Amino acid sequence: MTFDFFDKIESPCINICTYDQSNSYCIGCFRTPNEIAKWFYMNKESRLKIMESIPSRKNKLKNIY
Repeated sequence: MTFDFFDKIESPCINICTYDQSNSYCIGCFRTPNEIAKWFYMNKESRLKIMESIPSRKNKLKNIY
């Protein structure tokens, strides 16, 4: 297994590590607990896919709360 620690996609973490009411997403970075736990072990494509989904997750949560 190879790790992509040094790929150019940085973590979206902004050090607000609090989950929404359903514990589905972090309200700081809008990732799931599973995505956060596996972030540094994911390949570049997987991280990019998550990064691309963050704006829609953010809008979804904004409309709920």
